[in-house]
Amino acid sequence: MVESAGRVLTVRIQVPLATALERSSATLRMLEATAPDMDMYDELDGVHNWAQDFPPDSVLELDYGPLADRVYPDESPMDVRLGLECLAEGDLTGAAAAYRRLASRWIPIRQLARAS
Repeated sequence: MVESAGRVLTVRIQVPLATALERSSATLRMLEATAPDMDMYDELDGVHNWAQDFPPDSVLELDYGPLADRVYPDESPMDVRLGLECLAEGDLTGAAAAYRRLASRWIPIRQLARAS
């Protein structure tokens, strides 16, 4: 995290590519079994395939940039994980709650992007 004058300027999260590929493979298998028609499946599959083109010792980095001040700390990864786990377990109420938390965080950001 990079801060200045009490503002979060950016947050960078790094993960070894091998770990990212393992996680995306597991998520793809789960989505294929429970919700293969979700847009998320196709999007994750595309990112997974793209990431496989990099050398195995690569590092994947997410840089929030100027969004960091608006969303940090970002619980989105946990909401996505919990939502997918609930979906896999057939808990549609839990999946919907996770989605609502995720949407409430990111819809205002999307609206800002479209407003400018």
